[in-house]
Amino acid sequence: TPPASRAASLSPAGGKAFGLLKARQDRRLAEINREFLCDQKYSDEENLPEKLAAFKEKYMEFDLNNEGEIGK
Repeated sequence: TPPASRAASLSPAGGKAFGLLKARQDRRLAEINREFLCDQKYSDEENLPEKLAAFKEKYMEFDLNNEGEIGK
């Protein structure tokens, strides 16, 4: 079972709170990605939208509490 599923299955209230937390995290990371996409410094980066989307997905997989600490 993936960690996110395990955390969400502990209780109905916990699952809802976890879902809200991940939704906030998704919006925050999407905003960060938009900043990179609009920054001329990265305009030559090949496949930037795909790379940012993949990084966001992987980051969200490991940052379960939205505190920016992965691997702890």
